Amino acid sequence: MVRFRKCAVKGCKDTQSTRHRFPNPKKEMGRFQKWVEACGNTALTTVAPDLIYRSYRLCHVHFRTEDKSTNMYLQKGSKVVPMLHLPFPAPPTIDSLEVDIPTSTITHEIIEDALLEEQDVPLHVYSRQTKIAHDQPSTSTAEVIEEHASTSFSEDRDMICT
Repeated sequence: MVRFRKCAVKGCKDTQSTRHRFPNPKKEMGRFQKWVEACGNTALTTVAPDLIYRSYRLCHVHFRTEDKSTNMYLQKGSKVVPMLHLPFPAPPTIDSLEVDIPTSTITHEIIEDALLEEQDVPLHVYSRQTKIAHDQPSTSTAEVIEEHASTSFSEDRDMICT
């Protein structure tokens, strides 16, 4: 009886095609990690690399035609990585992110934000329904403007601000 090895790619149902061993992590750790990430199988993150190399396999359907040789093997000496019929890509790892943000820009933004916070002035919003009491004499030297029902809120604001 032939032993069937399940493909390590998450969700792969293939039971017929040739299986391929993971790259040797002792010799090609970079390519080994790419294979593990391509599988989308979070269970592999808890398994020792040497055990994955010895016990887990990927099926032939996950490799491009140009990565395969005529005898159902992967091309020797190549940097082949599974690319077909994979689960949705895993979120990028911190090591794989390449972000180039100049620190001077970040420092400038932090300082600018701090200055804005120091200069914040409370905003007074005058409601249209607010009635001004006329029983007290005004101490203002500004001209008094009568309230008109047809004025809009923006006109009221403009009158108050002038």
